[in-house]
Amino acid sequence: MPTKSKRSYEQFCGLARALDVVGERWTLLIIRELLLGTRRYSELLTALPGITTNLLADRLKELTHLGLITEGYMLTEAGAALEPAIMELARWGGRFMDSPKKHDTVDPGWMLLSLKRRYVGGLACTIGVCVEKTWFTLTFEPQWLRVTKQRPERSAASLHLSRGEFIDVFVTGHDPRSDCVDGDARVIKNVTRALLPRRFASELPPSKVKTRFTIPLR
Repeated sequence: MPTKSKRSYEQFCGLARALDVVGERWTLLIIRELLLGTRRYSELLTALPGITTNLLADRLKELTHLGLITEGYMLTEAGAALEPAIMELARWGGRFMDSPKKHDTVDPGWMLLSLKRRYVGGLACTIGVCVEKTWFTLTFEPQWLRVTKQRPERSAASLHLSRGEFIDVFVTGHDPRSDCVDGDARVIKNVTRALLPRRFASELPPSKVKTRFTIPLR
């Protein structure tokens, strides 16, 4: 339940109660960051440009009080249960996206999280993805995909990509260049096939896939 300091819709409705708990500005974006794994306070502050340190501290305190995160900034079971709702809300929000605006932050981690709903299943492997010195671990099981913002301890293969190459592989659906791959190239090929944009997966080979997004490169 919300704390006494927060306003409530005072409606006996699941949606209203959910908004009482996570409807404050920045709250769901903090949860989104923690879906990528446990983070330090400084990492959260960096990952959420625009939030003040006092506001972040207040939101984290509130989420801890509500039992959605631990004091070490890790999602609890209740917090992790928000993932399907966040993923669906992000999918719905995609209809209002075109190219990023001039001052928009573009983070590969957010895009990698969205791959969870693309995953067709059937793999059992771990790969690393390094995008301009930032590492992510993608852990595949037959029925699920886990994405964490860290370098893998062990992996079957790794991808080393610029931001443009990342978009080309994970958004557009093209195969990575061979010099971007460390380890077993067959694993990377299986991964990219399992994550191919669904609207193209049964229609076009990756070389024919087009995307409506234009991501500015550094």
